[in-house]
Amino acid sequence: MFQFVCLTSSIRVYTLGKTKVYKCPKKILKTVKTMDVQHIVLQFLLWANWGLNLVYCEHLLQTLTATIGAENYTHYRLSTQGRLHITLESIVGDADLYISDNTLSPNFEDYVIQSNTCGMEEVEIPSTMKRPVGIGIYGHPNYKMSEYRLSIYFLKQYDDANYAQLVHSYNKLDGEDNNEEGYQTYDYSSSQYSAGTQQEEGESAWSVIGTILSTILKIIFEILL
Repeated sequence: MFQFVCLTSSIRVYTLGKTKVYKCPKKILKTVKTMDVQHIVLQFLLWANWGLNLVYCEHLLQTLTATIGAENYTHYRLSTQGRLHITLESIVGDADLYISDNTLSPNFEDYVIQSNTCGMEEVEIPSTMKRPVGIGIYGHPNYKMSEYRLSIYFLKQYDDANYAQLVHSYNKLDGEDNNEEGYQTYDYSSSQYSAGTQQEEGESAWSVIGTILSTILKIIFEILL
């Protein structure tokens, strides 16, 4: 007999080929009487997915699909406060993404954040960026017409740091102490932060994920024992 205590809003319980979804605003105590190794692994994956959602929790605010001609721009005004994640998917052709808080008509010469790869464009807008924010979509000249899907997500978890200011402050202090030039400052692009900052953020995220997975494993071991 195995018992699972779930603190999420809903959980899917798989038992002998049957699937049941339990929605719960409070704690759930569900007893699963028959469960083999495969089901235990599946439940573990569900717990792991729940843990990751706590770290990277996004809420879709808006999505739209439109077309754009070659070498043309389409601009949008974004006033939503907070930390945001913007994705631009090129369904047909290729569209590039430019963001700015200095102008509502950003382009490839005037922008603060940009992503112009050949695939999915993704940028993160920090909560410290002033609003409104201008979003510019550019149609690549190699395609007469491009179709794109623009999505805006609100990031629920963890306040972001103003990495540009942090790096600037570090370089200033480092220059005063050693009279040497600091490393490259943060560029709000799809590549995100400077190498040092990106590594520290990655280590921090993996540390949180490792803690969550470790807790889940302990719970499963206690259940099995």
